[in-house]
Amino acid sequence: MVARGDTLSGIAKRYSTTVESIRKHNGLDSDVIRVGQRLQISGAVPLPAIRMVKGQSVGSPQRGKLAKGARLPQSKRYYRRRLPRTYAAAHVVDQLTAAIGAVTADHPKAGRLAIGDLSDEDGGSLSGHNSHQSGRDVDLGLYFKKQPAGYPKEFVPAAKGQLDVAAMWTLVDALYAQSKKPGGPTKIFLDYRIQKQLYTYARSQKVSRAKLKKIFSYPDGRWAGGRLVQHLRNHHDHLHIRFGCPPKDTGCKGG
Repeated sequence: MVARGDTLSGIAKRYSTTVESIRKHNGLDSDVIRVGQRLQISGAVPLPAIRMVKGQSVGSPQRGKLAKGARLPQSKRYYRRRLPRTYAAAHVVDQLTAAIGAVTADHPKAGRLAIGDLSDEDGGSLSGHNSHQSGRDVDLGLYFKKQPAGYPKEFVPAAKGQLDVAAMWTLVDALYAQSKKPGGPTKIFLDYRIQKQLYTYARSQKVSRAKLKKIFSYPDGRWAGGRLVQHLRNHHDHLHIRFGCPPKDTGCKGG
């Protein structure tokens, strides 16, 4: 039941879901709610606590290490492509699994997500990457309407009409909500053409242009600044997410 001071965005954060999902399941065409109103929140569970462990992420993503990192657990919701590279700071693991959980709650039939590299158990230089050294970088594949050949064991670009834009938007929206919190995502690299698809879908769901301007570079140009999601070459088949440092963790740099 809606209490005084509640907002849709606040309720969405509380239950690890999205404003879009709450509107859809309650037939709302705006963000206006009233005190005493009962809302159905499909598949929602209380947002789990995010562990903020100081001293794990040491140095910068490009020149750092990982101390007693947390391992991304096994799950039917995703496929870990390289097990030795599934370590990260605890808050990264927690926020990543929460964001994927938001997709599962809103889109229970979404396919299994490919998880690429996080960091080695001790961090440091990782072949194939200039970053991923301090447990705060994650590579994720895409959600598809139908899993293409080779996926999720390998990243695969989305052919025309193949991308599950609804599931992808829910993922990005959950990461955007986390970006407002300590240790949340500070940047996401994703091809501009995929950004266009997600932007178009979000607008069809009545997400405001003002909100989307904070999230996507599209439609303001590949190099538009101040956006969470930024264009970068060779990110047409996956997202690269970088998370921030725990509060007052002086050994953690950059992001």
